[in-house]
Amino acid sequence: MKKLFAFAVLSTVFFTHTACSQSPENSSVSEQKPTIAKDIDVKEFALKTKSGEYFLLDVRTPEEYAEAHLGGATLMNIYDSNFEQQLETLDKNVPVLVYCRSGGRSGKAMQMMRDKGFSEVYNMEGGITTWMQQDQPVEKE
Repeated sequence: MKKLFAFAVLSTVFFTHTACSQSPENSSVSEQKPTIAKDIDVKEFALKTKSGEYFLLDVRTPEEYAEAHLGGATLMNIYDSNFEQQLETLDKNVPVLVYCRSGGRSGKAMQMMRDKGFSEVYNMEGGITTWMQQDQPVEKE
């Protein structure tokens, strides 16, 4: 009887210890790189655009884009019914610089991208309006 009791105690201790001490390889929790979603000023935005390491996204309407846009920007109108599906076509591991006219729509787009798991998204404070007020270059169609 004593042997059976000892075996039961040892078994309980063993299984409790094993269940509570999972190694990281066996852990069901996956480590994910935290998302960066940040508003930045025109000066920092301009520096990032010059690096060539970012996807440049304009979320305004086609009419606004034709009036003036940043060189190399891709247009994805946030008002399009399939805007979120368009975002899904982008590589979530490539950092994104996003802008609109004054920063509101691009701020919303940044939050959507953050929620979709994009690694880095930066929103230009003040949008293209502030960009042009600071004599930064634009292209027109």
